[in-house]
Amino acid sequence: MRKEEVIEAIDKLINLENQKQSILSEYQDAILSYTDNKPLSLDFEECDYIRDLLTRAKEEINNYWDEEHEATEYDDEINEVLKNS
Repeated sequence: MRKEEVIEAIDKLINLENQKQSILSEYQDAILSYTDNKPLSLDFEECDYIRDLLTRAKEEINNYWDEEHEATEYDDEINEVLKNS
């Protein structure tokens, strides 16, 4: 997998987190009126947390690819994780 493909996959995941957060905020009142669960603030915090993790991952991938490196056993693992996400 090329660096550009990895970054594109991460950007898609970040976009999905943005969409999820938007949907949760739009329907928060309706969801809360039909549940006895605690408020959805944790869900919103999780969106921010996941986006932060993905953003850091992008930075680390950029740094990793920018350095000259030999293929490692982790390259296959990274490719597999990204394929399955």
